[in-house]
Amino acid sequence: EGVFRTTDQGKTWQSVNAGLKRKEVKTLLAVGDQMYAGTADGAYRLNRADGRWNVVTSGLDEILVHALAQSADGTLYAGTSGKGVLRFKANSSGWVRLPHGLKDHEGMIENFIRVLTIDPEGGIYAGTFDGGVFRSNDGGTTLRAISRALPPKISSPPSPASSSALPSCRARRAQ
Repeated sequence: EGVFRTTDQGKTWQSVNAGLKRKEVKTLLAVGDQMYAGTADGAYRLNRADGRWNVVTSGLDEILVHALAQSADGTLYAGTSGKGVLRFKANSSGWVRLPHGLKDHEGMIENFIRVLTIDPEGGIYAGTFDGGVFRSNDGGTTLRAISRALPPKISSPPSPASSSALPSCRARRAQ
């Protein structure tokens, strides 16, 4: 359980779990020389110098993080189980829940986020456990449902390299 790394192309592996409160890791995000982990206990950043994980900042304690994404300006987004999408801007005091939530076409609020990705133009996409897909063009201030035309079952993973790729989910509610 937890995170493992190799320095010899996979011949041997070492655990890298120091600092993680729980070893239930749901997602990893590598951006430049930074490594982040979304866990059953929030979001962590790896200190490569000592191989120890540190909590990114306050506000996600005891919250399951399924997805992480980072925008070009360094803002970190976390897709959670039950709290929707939160963001952390460098030099801010902590994680902030996006203000308007994710309201689907039926008016239901979606708080269980499965996938996050950011396209090259800065559009933020969030895929939910219920199959909804949401997009923000304004840094997460507003997230609008864009999944009305999706087929009932989607299973292909998102491709962050393509600006036309959307996050996908296991199942879609009938509309």
